[in-house]
Amino acid sequence: AKQMTGLCNYIENIHAIEGPLSFDDGGLGTFEKFIRDLHPALIIIDPLVAYIGAGVDLHRANETRAILSQLARISEKYAATILAIRHLAKGGAMRPIYRGLGSIDITAACRSVLLAGCEPENPQKRALVHIKSNLAPMGGSIGYEMRDSNFYWTGESNLTAEQILAVDNGAGTSELDEAVTFLKDELAEGELPAQHIFQTALDIGIGKRTLERAKAKLQAKSKKIDGAWFWYLPESTPPTPPT
Repeated sequence: AKQMTGLCNYIENIHAIEGPLSFDDGGLGTFEKFIRDLHPALIIIDPLVAYIGAGVDLHRANETRAILSQLARISEKYAATILAIRHLAKGGAMRPIYRGLGSIDITAACRSVLLAGCEPENPQKRALVHIKSNLAPMGGSIGYEMRDSNFYWTGESNLTAEQILAVDNGAGTSELDEAVTFLKDELAEGELPAQHIFQTALDIGIGKRTLERAKAKLQAKSKKIDGAWFWYLPESTPPTPPT
């Protein structure tokens, strides 16, 4: 009875927005009001794709960027941590940081990214693995298990992201190929400021030299407008100064 009373006390601190919600202008207003009224320390969006909205393509950086910037603003304004849960994209030999479903800008916008999964040969061996951290050193992997319909932490784990994703570090996609894929996705909708591209690439672990090699491989073009450099793909229309 004592244990159940303690559990009930915890449940009283958990709240949910009832009914459908999309992160359009109206939905973000509802979301922010909910946070303003309750002052939560942690906000869980599970899964992120369910709230993006039917009119937004999760894989297009220019469409997701506006939503992510609003979530970041809300998080900072109310000093609340936002945990957005995503599923993994299928297949591929890309690095773990690329495997989240949707645009790479989602990963770039996050300060910390964790991967949850199990060892393919031993599904009972599960862990939470740190694959990106902008604010502090990378943390160690933490094991967990599901037993008797309950969740248990099992302490420090030696499970790696590569093991979870069954990726062989000695083969597969090169850093240059990853940078080419990144740059092609970023410029798919047209030109972008070079400064933005460099910062986004840095946020996901792509260095400036590798990015410039990818630009050369794609034969991407550059144009200076009002003192700022813009990059665009050769088949795209060159950017023009605003009128």
